[in-house]
Amino acid sequence: MRTAVDFETLSAIATGFTQQSKSVLADALRCLRETRDPVTTLELLRELWRAAPGSGPQKDIEAVGDWLVDRLRWRKSSTPDDLLTELGWLYRLAVVHGKDRWDDRGRRGGADRRDRGRASRLPAFAAHIEALRRSPQRESARPALDLFAPRSAVARPSEQVPHLLLPDVLEVSFESPAAATEAFRNARERVKGGKAPKPRLLALQPVDAALRPLVGLITCSTTETVGMREVEQRMLEDSGKAPTFWIVVSKCDEKRLASQVHMVIPDVEHGRR
Repeated sequence: MRTAVDFETLSAIATGFTQQSKSVLADALRCLRETRDPVTTLELLRELWRAAPGSGPQKDIEAVGDWLVDRLRWRKSSTPDDLLTELGWLYRLAVVHGKDRWDDRGRRGGADRRDRGRASRLPAFAAHIEALRRSPQRESARPALDLFAPRSAVARPSEQVPHLLLPDVLEVSFESPAAATEAFRNARERVKGGKAPKPRLLALQPVDAALRPLVGLITCSTTETVGMREVEQRMLEDSGKAPTFWIVVSKCDEKRLASQVHMVIPDVEHGRR
């Protein structure tokens, strides 16, 4: 683990897992340790998903697969050792932070058995396997797996982070408005007590649900992300209702942390990538 921010990001990710995700993480760890190939690990997860006995176990596999795809797409020059370290920490953190089970929609039942009969249905992470397998960086990287780095020798800064089909300007909301309310309240109480507010990472999600599988986890920081004071003020004015706001995806760092949030659509030159 390189920094406290890395650890806090993984802790936030682990809250999206269940206690049963531990077995999936263990399988992914074992496969990656033996093959040193994250694409092969994704293929294993896809086959485990197909064989899973219900939507609950499938959701556990999807959570791990989505994280691994996001990790490969957004963090450049990831070595197998980096991924093994983070998978190991996710396993430990899932034990501490993982929820007991999925909600009613994730439990076993007639509906999910019917869905499993549809051969065309696959988890979102599986759609990225072919692109990752064909990546020229996968063939040449030894040991680094810079899977989506620009092919040109000299790249513009905006090319360093791939966005696939995402619009560069993305309307987002807090994944957990309650967590945002609590974080802002704690910060205000610390300031009243003469203390500096503690940094808190808050997960964001696109307002457009169709874009969520492409985005994965993006966070903002209550102390490091510019514009958070304006978001807090809007929430106070609207009796605690969380607003929507905008981020520029290309300005997120490699840890998926938004550098700035905007209450109005920012004027940028980037189009759909």
